[in-house]
Amino acid sequence: MKKIVSLILAAVMLLSLSVYAIERDSVTPEITEPMGMPFTDVKENHWFYDEVEYAYTNGIFKGMTPTTFEPNTAMTRAMFVQTLANIEGAELTPYTDSAFRDVKESHWYAPAVKWAVENGIASGVGGNRFNPNTYMTREQLVVMLCNYSALKGILLPTSAEALDGFSDGASTSKWAKEAMQSAVHSGLITGVGEGTLAPRGESTRAQVARILMLYLEMFKIDESDTVSVGSDRQLFLDDYLIDGDMSDAVINIETPVKQEAVFKFDKQYEAGDTVYHNITRMPDSTYRMYYKATDDIRRICYIESKDGLNWTRPSLYTNMYGGQTSNIVTSDDNRPDNLFVFYDTNPAVADHQRIKGIYGQWGDGLFLEYSLLGDGNNFPFWPNEVKLMGTPASTGGCYFDTLNTVHWDQNRGQYVAFVRGFHTDDGNYNLDPDFVANNGDLVRRDIRVSYSYDCKTWTTPVPLQYNTTDDYQLYTNAALSYYRAPKTYVGMPTRFFESNGNYYTQVFFMSSRDTLNWTRTEEPYLTPANSKSYRYQRSGYPCIGYIETAEGEMSFYMKEKTNDYGKSTLYRYTLRVDGFMSAMGTSLTTKPMTYEGDELLLNYEGEVKVTVRDTEGNSVTSGWISGNEIDKVIDLGDLPASGTAVLSFEMKEGTKLYSFKFN
Repeated sequence: MKKIVSLILAAVMLLSLSVYAIERDSVTPEITEPMGMPFTDVKENHWFYDEVEYAYTNGIFKGMTPTTFEPNTAMTRAMFVQTLANIEGAELTPYTDSAFRDVKESHWYAPAVKWAVENGIASGVGGNRFNPNTYMTREQLVVMLCNYSALKGILLPTSAEALDGFSDGASTSKWAKEAMQSAVHSGLITGVGEGTLAPRGESTRAQVARILMLYLEMFKIDESDTVSVGSDRQLFLDDYLIDGDMSDAVINIETPVKQEAVFKFDKQYEAGDTVYHNITRMPDSTYRMYYKATDDIRRICYIESKDGLNWTRPSLYTNMYGGQTSNIVTSDDNRPDNLFVFYDTNPAVADHQRIKGIYGQWGDGLFLEYSLLGDGNNFPFWPNEVKLMGTPASTGGCYFDTLNTVHWDQNRGQYVAFVRGFHTDDGNYNLDPDFVANNGDLVRRDIRVSYSYDCKTWTTPVPLQYNTTDDYQLYTNAALSYYRAPKTYVGMPTRFFESNGNYYTQVFFMSSRDTLNWTRTEEPYLTPANSKSYRYQRSGYPCIGYIETAEGEMSFYMKEKTNDYGKSTLYRYTLRVDGFMSAMGTSLTTKPMTYEGDELLLNYEGEVKVTVRDTEGNSVTSGWISGNEIDKVIDLGDLPASGTAVLSFEMKEGTKLYSFKFN
């Protein structure tokens, strides 16, 4: 799995060079953490005090003299590329020559300039010049910072309207507009007063110290292999946590088990089909499963359950059908092709707007609906509608013609959406609607991710990145944050295809730690061999959501049919809690991890011995434990309640590790 964010602050103090007036043959003194800043021109009442202290303490850059920082001196282009090289911990020795007439090999900044140019971070200004001693404009700075982010695989959130609030936002150079939008939307760049942005103004050393502090704190960049897990549950879904040189364990796919039929969709208004099932948990701990039902028109309905085993229809008097109560929540005047319903847990949202519905219109956009009464029962979602995203031309090629998923991510402090787009084999992701409509054999459906702070203004959706090069048609994504490990995302995207006159659905499994980069199974997670009913159109699409239906057991659901069109049945499938995948072998050692907690919870099956060893050489060993437990408690003894440690597992044959959590 790709490593998107690397953490830098521990190593940078040993790698830092002064970025200002160092000759190439000078000797860098050993840097130790100072007792205090030596700068006479940085006082505690200055707005930039904390920022300068951060930059100085972490070795990002030094003062202009031993006793002055010169916070209001302009940052030059040479200074900034050297600063980025320091942050990266770049080995600059190989960068010995220069392609610019104003950058001589003897200049102290020449290696950093060449490094930045060759890695796509910086470029010249024309005329074979770099202008190393010219001040860095604010727009040049954010372009270099965004280029560096791209090098690190970091996705900066953005908004097309980010510059609209500044009187001079439109004066941002064309080549810097996207970067400036990202920097402003992310909070890295703010105005300079009176509603102005000054994109072409100079960047002072104090301003740069602030921007870099915000940037590094936001993305936690670090060159070391240390993984931060804190007290978050870690599932063995990939090899991200595993030290491959010290382990023989491999990731094993766990197969879901098909259980009983739990509901039959047998109403007349469901005679054509039911599809796009999705579960939301209500404040009273009951579950609602929303879905689209069709006969001659489309309607949104829901069934409900208290335990995930028994599902019933509510009787909604305000949505009658044939003179009888029904479980329909939309009027016949509104016919959404898809509706994803979620209970919004964002603390800033008004209670009467917590039940939200998201639906897409092919080629037109993504729309938000909500119930003014906040219960979704006795009042239709319409006409309370907000358009969230627009046409393919304005969204980078998104069409939204499927079940698009949205939820509030408490850890990110953002809404996350997974939406539908189309692309071609040659990598064109921004396709014209006429081309998509008339070239079905040349386009492929894909999944993209977008972010928002208010569920109204969204970043341009970005295609998900996978560990595999297989480019399948992916239909419903079933992507969401896993309820026992909210920083981990899981999905069950479907592949729908035709072969020898038959239609087939295959379900894959994928997981992510950052919402953008995903590990996806190369072989199907569920295949037509499991059920003949998978051989019909839109049969075998997983319902979005998991429910614990017994101790150690979680259930998800699949709608299956016996023909292409007609009434369908809902089946329950089960997995062990946390048990999408498991780690199996005789030994598994993790990478160094920063943790918080005085005990370890282990989800395992079989016989295992666990050793926890910290950086000071202290360790605690469980001895051999045998059993089948979801949260086996292992006392960490006298180890500190927080720190950096490595976990080592010895396993007997057949043992499976599913997850662990410091607690």
